This record gives sequence, C-alpha cells and structure tokens, in this order.
Amino acid sequence: MVITDNQLIGNSSYSNGSTVIMERRTEQAKSSAESVISEKQASKSNTNDIAVIYEKSNPSNLKMVTYAKPSTVKAMALSKSSIKDVQTKLNAIGYSCGTPDGIAGKNTKAAVTSFQKLCGLKNQSGDITNETITKLNSVYNRSQKGVLSRGLRNNASVKKLQENLNKLNFNCGTPDGTFGAGTETALKNFQKANKLTVDGLAGSATLNAIQKAVNNLKQPVTPSKGLSENGFKLLASYEATSAVKDKKGNVVSIPILDVGDGMYTIGIGNTVKKTDTKTIQEYKEKYGVDVTKVGAQVDIKTCMKIYNDHVNTYTSTVDNLLKRHNYTASQNEYDALVIAVYNRPALAKEGHALDTLIKNNNRNKDDWRTTLINEYKGLKNWNTYGKGWSNRIEDELELYFDNDYVRNH
Repeated sequence: MVITDNQLIGNSSYSNGSTVIMERRTEQAKSSAESVISEKQASKSNTNDIAVIYEKSNPSNLKMVTYAKPSTVKAMALSKSSIKDVQTKLNAIGYSCGTPDGIAGKNTKAAVTSFQKLCGLKNQSGDITNETITKLNSVYNRSQKGVLSRGLRNNASVKKLQENLNKLNFNCGTPDGTFGAGTETALKNFQKANKLTVDGLAGSATLNAIQKAVNNLKQPVTPSKGLSENGFKLLASYEATSAVKDKKGNVVSIPILDVGDGMYTIGIGNTVKKTDTKTIQEYKEKYGVDVTKVGAQVDIKTCMKIYNDHVNTYTSTVDNLLKRHNYTASQNEYDALVIAVYNRPALAKEGHALDTLIKNNNRNKDDWRTTLINEYKGLKNWNTYGKGWSNRIEDELELYFDNDYVRNH
C-alpha cells in the first residue's frame, strides 16, 4: 500500500523520506531484513521509498509499505507534544486548530496552510515543515512581546495599526486584523518615510511614531471650508503688515487699505474696484463693511470669512494639488500648504517642491525642509530674502507636522 506524508507525521522513526526500519525489531523483522534490503535496492529506480512499520499493539505484525515520496520532501517527524505546541501557538496568533491534541488533523492542516500562505512561505501544502515552525515561533514570540508582524490573524492591534496607516495615507486596504503582504508593505513605507528601521515589524518605536502622527491629524478637510481661523491668523501675521495685534502678538483686525491701484484692499488678498458699486453694496449687506472707509478696522473673523468667500486662487491651488495625488490633508496640513502657496504658488506646480513631497507621501520633516529651501535658493532674491523665507518655512513645517499654529520664527 502507499502512504503519504501526513500518515508518517508523528512517527519518530521516519526521517527525510528514506527507508524506515523501527528500532524495536521482532524476530519477524530480522528474518525479513534480506527482503527489506532487496525492496530498498529496487526502490532506487522508483520514485517511491520502502518503509517497514509495525503496530504498537502488536509488534509482531510487521507491514511492508511503499512510501510515496514527493519531488521535494518537506514533511517532518513530529512528536505529539510538538504538534500540540504548533496548534497552541497557531491558536494564540489567530488561527483555528481547535483544542490542541497533538493530532495533525484537517483543522490543523487548514490552519497551517493559511499561516504558510499569509507569510509567503515556499511550502504552502499544510505540512508542518522546519520553515513553518521557525516562522511560527518568530511570529508567536514577537506577539508575546507586543511586536506585530506578518502572519498574525484576527488581531485587534493589527486592525488598529491598519486603520492608523490608512489615516496617514499608507494604504493597507480594508482593516481586517490580518497582517499580510499589503500591511507589511505599507508599514515599511511608513518606516522608510520616517527614517525608522525598515523591517516590517511594528514594535514600540514604530507604533509610537504612528500614533504620534495620527494624534497630529484632525478631521479631514472639506476644501470648501478653506483656512481655519488659526490658519488665517498665522497667514495674517505674515501678510497683513499693518494689522492690529493683541499683547500675545495675535492679529485681531486688519485695516482697509488704498494702495493706489484703483482698488480697495480688505483683509488679505481681497480687493474691490472703486468703481464696482454693486460689490461695494454687497459687502455692506453681507459683511457689514463699508470698503470705501480707508483705514477702518475689520475684525479678523470677518476678514477670514471674506477671504474664504472670495479668494480662491490659493485654496484652489492646494485643492488641485491634493486631488492630483489623492491625498486627504488634515486641517493643520491644509493650512500649512495654503500659507506656503500664498507666499509662492509655484511650489504646488507639477514637478516642484510641494508636488514632489505630496506625490511621494514623504513624512520626513528634514526632507521637506531641504526640498523647500532648495527651491527657494533657485530664486534670484535668495540672498536678500533667504533668511525670512527660511524662517517662514520653519513655521510652515511646525504647523504641518506638529500642529503648531504659533509663529515661532
């Protein structure tokens, strides 16, 4: 008769697919030795091997069988306790072997197969191989120390990891608690972008970095809402040089200006032609502002509303940048990008600094600083305005990465 790998699992005398003769021999076995040798010699030209086995309950009942050896022998001789250990560990990391009993039945084989496939092992037959045991021990031991790695299933911590990576635009697909190739790739991309050890393992350093990045995120921006109040105030601190500020340096109001170009300037970047009586009346009715009263102070909230209602150049540029690369920015990121683009719109053009950084999903502050400053250095006025531009870049980076709305530089 022909027997398979699984029938030999647990048979301590089986080794590497070679001919098996049990250590405990009966007189019958000894007398059969010559025929065993004869059978073994014959098997050299056969794809199968010969095995001599006996029933433990009846040692004299010796049976000669043909073992159908596969092209690549992967099966192992495992004791009942070893199989039970495999079952226990598989259950612990999210698989379903049933009650560990040391018997490699169909549930165990199915669990082993799933584990092998999820980990991308060479042998995915369900046989308990050396490769499988080594990988299983590695995944299990890491999980006991709180380290998440490829091979875990139905794991709440893995699901949270996937949700967080998705929030940070490192796509894992649908969070399901199963740590496979997609999650491993997304995790490595995050590690690379944040200059962490790129090993695909979610240990304490990586998990803390991910959580910190998530904590800095606010609700996704709806572009039509435009700049937040704090973002507008920070922009005003740069652009409204004649603004009124409180003791803490926060802009509280901006005067209406007449810069001699035939227009009134209200707030930041918003102008009304002196001859446009329709718009002048609209401002009176909608905002309670008479734009013809040059020097009159307009409170910061009204200035912000006017800006978001009328000044679409910069917000539209940022909206297009984000849409181009399918990137959902947090409010602080959105504000930082608008402030950067307000100073230099070309930054968001294809192939320029912001476009490149968003496209590559770069999350490293040092890379952003270098990329932005290098673009500014290409401008002819760098020697004159370089220090001021560099200071503004630092504030923009602190806002983008650290959710810091204070002008520190």
